[in-house]
Amino acid sequence: MKLSLVFERARAPELLSWLKYWYSDEVSAALREAKVMPLPRTLRNQLVFDLEVVDQSP
Repeated sequence: MKLSLVFERARAPELLSWLKYWYSDEVSAALREAKVMPLPRTLRNQLVFDLEVVDQSP
């Protein structure tokens, strides 16, 4: 099963805390327990970094 998060990029700053949680190790472990394959840690970390850059854009 594929699970995708879809949102307008302009809304990233207001969703940042929720998205950081969603990409956390805690949620990743819960997904594995539910037999859902989470994204690799390096990719999750890169996504959070990219979202933080968007959040700091003028």
